[in-house]
Amino acid sequence: MHGSLSTSSQADHSVTLSRLQSKAIADFSTLEVTGFSGVMAEPSPRALSLPADRFLLALARKGSVLFESRPDGRREVLAPSGALFVAGPVSASLQYARGQHDWVEMEWSRGTNRALSEWLTRTGRLNEEGGAILGRSLVSVEGRNGSTVGHLTRVLNFPSPMIEAALWSLIWDVVSEIVTSECSPRFASLPHETPSALASLADDVRSRPERSWTLKDAAEVAGYSPFHLSRTFRNFLEYGFPEYVERCRVERALGQVLGSSVPVEEVSKQCGFGSTQAMRDAFRHVVGFLPSELRSIPVAST
Repeated sequence: MHGSLSTSSQADHSVTLSRLQSKAIADFSTLEVTGFSGVMAEPSPRALSLPADRFLLALARKGSVLFESRPDGRREVLAPSGALFVAGPVSASLQYARGQHDWVEMEWSRGTNRALSEWLTRTGRLNEEGGAILGRSLVSVEGRNGSTVGHLTRVLNFPSPMIEAALWSLIWDVVSEIVTSECSPRFASLPHETPSALASLADDVRSRPERSWTLKDAAEVAGYSPFHLSRTFRNFLEYGFPEYVERCRVERALGQVLGSSVPVEEVSKQCGFGSTQAMRDAFRHVVGFLPSELRSIPVAST
């Protein structure tokens, strides 16, 4: 690939990140597609250097990454089912979280798709030198899990003569969504087919995660028995109702951890965690970073 990807000690793309394996998925005349996956025991840095004539779109099927957005200069977290768009020239340090990772990256030159390049310039989201690092959850504002990442998986698993065109269509959709909205990481999402009673309950939890939210109280809100609520919730998600509450609290706390200097102890109280240690454990499990790491790990970009 034209962009050099490395850890702090390696420059070979085949070992982009320790414990993560990379492989070339496709190399079209207009587009290069690479995937990497594996498990990270601890947060790990990635040095990203992209020249001025290149674009990169990374989609997270699994795993979180901490980055500094450009040109805003904010520390942000990209959650699973999110996408990161990078426009060169960029030199940056990205930090990949603990846990499982499964990413697909697509890279292309500015001259390959002039209509997209010209539109990006008109949006004003690129700085004067043209560089940008922007992230966006591909889960809707309501917390419903969209089909973008699933669509990408289907395209790659069932290749056809139209795969290159299908990937370009996906790139247009995702890049336009990233560029025209703000990064808002979603760690608690629902499938579109969630029953209305559960969806209403989930919206209530998301808006007031600091409440105690016992299973009994939640069942009364949804009009279910506690047993039926627990079983039904697990039928639609990979985890139960208590973890959904925890994830909503993490989402609420994440904004304060990244965007303020409020002590972690105070954030934990405001967001409904029983203790500071409970908040640390939740962040480690859900985000893959501790709150202190999100504030201190270097992610500078130029």
